[in-house]
Amino acid sequence: QTAFVLKKTIQTHTAAILSGMFTSLTALLSTNCLFLIVLLQNVNIVLPLALSSFSSMPLNSDLSTLRNSYVLLRHGQSTSNVEGIISSCPSLCSSGKHPLTEEGVRQSFEAGRTLYSLLQSSPPSIPPTRLKNIRFVSSPFSRTRQTTHNAIQGFMSEVRRGDDVSINGVNVECDGYEGSCTVLPDSVSSLSVYTEHFRERSFGNLDGLPLSTYSYVWPVDRMSSLRSSGPPGFGVESVESVYSRVNRGVATCERRWSQCVVVVVSHADTLQVMQAGGA
Repeated sequence: QTAFVLKKTIQTHTAAILSGMFTSLTALLSTNCLFLIVLLQNVNIVLPLALSSFSSMPLNSDLSTLRNSYVLLRHGQSTSNVEGIISSCPSLCSSGKHPLTEEGVRQSFEAGRTLYSLLQSSPPSIPPTRLKNIRFVSSPFSRTRQTTHNAIQGFMSEVRRGDDVSINGVNVECDGYEGSCTVLPDSVSSLSVYTEHFRERSFGNLDGLPLSTYSYVWPVDRMSSLRSSGPPGFGVESVESVYSRVNRGVATCERRWSQCVVVVVSHADTLQVMQAGGA
């Protein structure tokens, strides 16, 4: 009954907004492997929702100045995206369920190539001292593990002779022509860090249900980040909980490395909460 009342409230007050959001989001979830800034430009309702609920949350003063720069990358198209269902249960961290599709493999490879171009352009937001030292940190879900592996392959395919690049602590050199690296991508990818700090947000009892059931959650996020989202009994992880573990993940990276570009490979909600919390 509570779920029905909430659904009717959503339909009454935000039908137009949600309709546009779900149309663009469903398309993104089923087709795109994009850097987060592109994702947020296409689904611009999500970040304001998260930001509005962060107003009462304390920031971690230890992270007021970061020693590393962070690039956020969402996974490529997965089988759950194609099926149009939510795939978020923490038990999937140790599962091979819902891997990338062939298209997702291609997307993540291209994302790696895009990352190379991004860093070669020396973006003003990343100090030059960090551009040559790259670390990959990923959610343990199969789709993010595969995205990490293929993104590294794509990045290494672009390395040219004379480039001074280190990925996951391994010097990546080219022996004479583009894409001919002296180390194998598998050996570099195996050194990536996989941590539950950046896993998918748990959608509790909504797991396995159609993507449209996100409509039970995001409006509640706007009302409060400090409690479980969605109708009572759904067991959806709160925004505050996601932010807290992501914050711990970033703190771990800050203790472990310095003067690096850290590529965080994760999921849409997790990365949006991460960017909103940082803002």
